[in-house]
Amino acid sequence: MRACANLYMIEPREGASLQYFSLWPEQVRQTQVMLEAEKAGKPVRILKLKCRQAGDSTLAQAWLFHKVMWTTRQRALVVAHDDETTNRLFDMSKLFYNELPPELQVPIEKLNRREIQFQPPHGSLLSAQTAGWQGLGHGRTFQHMQLSEVDRWVDPVTTLDGLLPTVPRAAGTSVIMESVAEFPDGFLKGFWDATKRGDTEYVPLFTPWFDVPDYRHAVPAEFAPLSEEEQSWVAKYGVTLEQIAWYRLTLAEFLAKEPWGGERKMRRLYPCTDDEAFQAAGLCIFPDRVLNRLKTTLARPALTFRLVATGDGRIVDVPTPLPEDADLWVWEAPKEGVLYSIGVDVSDGVGATESVVQVCRYPDYAQAAEWASNRTSPEQTAWVVRWLAEKYGGGNTLVIPEINKSGVLVLHILQSMPGTFSLFRWRYLNRPGQAETNNPSLGWETNARTKAILAQVANMVFLRDNSEAPSGVIHSHVLHDQMKRCVDVVPGRRWAVTKGDSDRILAWLIAMTGAYLDFEGGDIGGMASDGKERPVEPEKARPEPNAVDGDWDRILGDAEERSGVLTAWDTLT
Repeated sequence: MRACANLYMIEPREGASLQYFSLWPEQVRQTQVMLEAEKAGKPVRILKLKCRQAGDSTLAQAWLFHKVMWTTRQRALVVAHDDETTNRLFDMSKLFYNELPPELQVPIEKLNRREIQFQPPHGSLLSAQTAGWQGLGHGRTFQHMQLSEVDRWVDPVTTLDGLLPTVPRAAGTSVIMESVAEFPDGFLKGFWDATKRGDTEYVPLFTPWFDVPDYRHAVPAEFAPLSEEEQSWVAKYGVTLEQIAWYRLTLAEFLAKEPWGGERKMRRLYPCTDDEAFQAAGLCIFPDRVLNRLKTTLARPALTFRLVATGDGRIVDVPTPLPEDADLWVWEAPKEGVLYSIGVDVSDGVGATESVVQVCRYPDYAQAAEWASNRTSPEQTAWVVRWLAEKYGGGNTLVIPEINKSGVLVLHILQSMPGTFSLFRWRYLNRPGQAETNNPSLGWETNARTKAILAQVANMVFLRDNSEAPSGVIHSHVLHDQMKRCVDVVPGRRWAVTKGDSDRILAWLIAMTGAYLDFEGGDIGGMASDGKERPVEPEKARPEPNAVDGDWDRILGDAEERSGVLTAWDTLT
């Protein structure tokens, strides 16, 4: 630390004259961790998750230069994700050397664009390479290594397989791995989680944006009151108004450049916590303005129930005061003459992920109810679907069950049960030459192609310009949380929900897409509903819409058992 403050010169961000490298508090903390490891006779191994421009790369380069400058026979290597960054980092070490007092400069044997080597008997060397260079690290031994922006490397696993074995696991060696989070479930996320669990020899360190002294700005005369989130920053982290002013100004610039994903990008590059860094990594498939609008419509359910299957196909709805103890959340009672679509995501069994049923009201695509349970078998899930379908209008209800894995069983049971609801049928062009399939498909098969269709339909509905009556409304905070974590894993080709379940968002997107294709008559990606043209064999025909199902009591329960609950439902407007 004394060498940085008194010997090593850097170029300040504002572009003024050179200045000594005065460490920031976070840089001091990391240096102390590394010095303590050395004092204890341990190899230095640092994994640094950081915000952008936090000074961590500069500190790592100063550490490597210090080792080769003042210790003989040391070899150090810096590796970055691209040539520009590699050259910039190596230029720091050249600047450190060139600005040393002449009497302290060790004679140089070789100096070029990517390597500096001192003359014998000193003999130390520092070189720089770009990740992806063929043969990187093979056949060489290093004592010190800086691995910069590893989450941006093309193939970090293969590259590190060649690099890390070149550094002995011995006292007096060091490896500093530092990066901004780029992907929600990439190499860095897995290595970070393993390191936090203590499964690696690395020390996990995180630099939040508010620990960077430069991230401050004068508070303007007209300064809006602090938001709830900003108040939490002040309470938890001691963030100042000057820091909040900087954050607001920077966020406004991100949103001006990228209205679709500017806020998410801001949170990834300037996170408050490590969880936020990874949750915001990757481009969310839903625009920020959609997520922000939907956040304003979140609400506690008006009624909450626990649905109990009696074992003979009947469902009893038990009122439950606390939403967290219920599996059915209801925001809107069934309305006469209104169309509802019901999306179904089926778990693999009791104790696995949740089975979810989402009820979507058409034409405004508003969430009416949500059922989610990990205690229900696929058979019982089919009973719940049947019960909710008849509850929400019977003949005015379209059921779209996912048919992956156990969903096939649910579809089979629904087909065998009497009722006035309809099952979703669709066609799409999936043959070479875009020839239309001859046979329609029942239910919804989720794969990479159809998941892309789900996202396209949802965004098309959410982004419709209708300020008086927004299209697409959700109320479930759990659903909203899953929406925030829907990111492009392979941009434009495959998306996934990071860090948690995806059942509620899949069921909701299926409900929206079914309503769009069937009720609205839309088509997308070559897919269209086959509901209006499908042939129905007479012996399998369903009752006419709104007809009374003679087997209602068996499926829904006797009227006496449900009379109290019906009163509760009737109070919902």
